[in-house]
Parts: sequence; structure tokens; C-alpha cells
Amino acid sequence: MGEIYAEIGIKQFIETVDYVIANGMRLYVEGPPGIGKTQIIQEASLRHNKKLVAIYPAVLDVGDMVTKIPIKLGEDHWALSEVVAQEFPREPGSVVMFDEFRHAESATRRMCYRYFQEGKIGSSYTSPPNTALIVISNPTEDVQTEELEGPLLDRFDFRVKLKTSVADFKQYLLER
Repeated sequence: MGEIYAEIGIKQFIETVDYVIANGMRLYVEGPPGIGKTQIIQEASLRHNKKLVAIYPAVLDVGDMVTKIPIKLGEDHWALSEVVAQEFPREPGSVVMFDEFRHAESATRRMCYRYFQEGKIGSSYTSPPNTALIVISNPTEDVQTEELEGPLLDRFDFRVKLKTSVADFKQYLLER
């Protein structure tokens, strides 16, 4: 099996993010901390006039993602928690960014997987059409968690490893 990631530099990353946002696609990006991944996505959302919802799974408990509530006697239903209900987009063409994904607890990451695969959380929320999904992670050697498996990565239209440095990002900022 070949490499499942494309290795790209900062300018290619910006072009990829623009394309993903413009077309409501899914991007998984891995790169070292401090090289501008989050800022580039924020700026691209502004350029495309798209609402950006930034989710930081590392600071969420799985209970923040869904809450089990009784709907009628003897029956349970998974529903969005207040956090998710307020944060996730309702407008078509929005951008959802999961930042520092690998820093999240295992149970929280697993709860996110269904959203990555189906655009759903519980049975109450489905992502609107043309919603771009961008998941950001640091390299495995920087975070002590498992790497995402091939079948999950297959849900993303693009999988990239950002090969750049803080100096490259500073140069990009100076050139803008």
C-alpha cells in the first residue's frame, strides 16, 4: 500500500484549504505545532466568507459532545448537548475545524469519528450541505496517541502532512 498522505509546503497547504472550503470537502492535516495551520484555516474561512466553527476536542469531555436524555418513559434518545447545539453550524457552506485532535481523550475522539464519517452527532444533528470539515493534528511522535486508521482516513478527500517550519510560516507572514 502506498503513502496515504501527500507531503506539502505552506503555499500548497493554503491552496488546498481554499479548495476544500470552496467545495465543502474534508481535509485531514498533520503538521508540527506553531507553523500556522489554525491561522491559515481561519484566514481562508474569512476569504471565502464562510462561518468557521472551531472545536477543540482536547478540552471537551465526551459528555460535552452528546447528552443522553429521556424522550418518553422507558426510551432514551441521544441528543446534542448545549455546547454542540450552540456551536455547530446550521448554515450550508460552513467550515468545521477540529483542532489538536490527537490531544483529545480516546472516548472524545471516538465520539468525533461518527461526525467525520457521517456528518452526524447523535440522532439530532446532521451537518448542513457543503460543510467543509478540517481536522488538524500534530505528528504522532509529538502526541502519545494512536494514528488514525486507513478506513477512517478514507473518509477525508485530502490527507496531508505539512512539511514546513516556524521560519517558513514567518516568511509567509512577511510576504503577505
